[in-house]
Amino acid sequence: MKDNGLLALAVERCERAQLDMVVEECAELIQAIQKHRRQEDNAGTPMADIIEKGVDVELCLEQLKTIAAEPVLWNHFRTLKLNRLVRKLGVKREA
Repeated sequence: MKDNGLLALAVERCERAQLDMVVEECAELIQAIQKHRRQEDNAGTPMADIIEKGVDVELCLEQLKTIAAEPVLWNHFRTLKLNRLVRKLGVKREA
């Protein structure tokens, strides 16, 4: 089964559990980043841990897109957020 099929099946079978998983994975990523930042020499939490948690969040976000089932709205907010970032950074966005 392809990746997108796996994510869709997970959502179909247990939407509420998947939403709970998004919350949990985001919390774990936040915790890993905070541990990393607290260590002055960055010896506490290796970057690999942060990357692993980031991948978990990325997969959960893909499932969230499926749960939302609103690709137009998702893309609308994505564009708004990117445009805000462009203004904040004072750069021009390439098409």
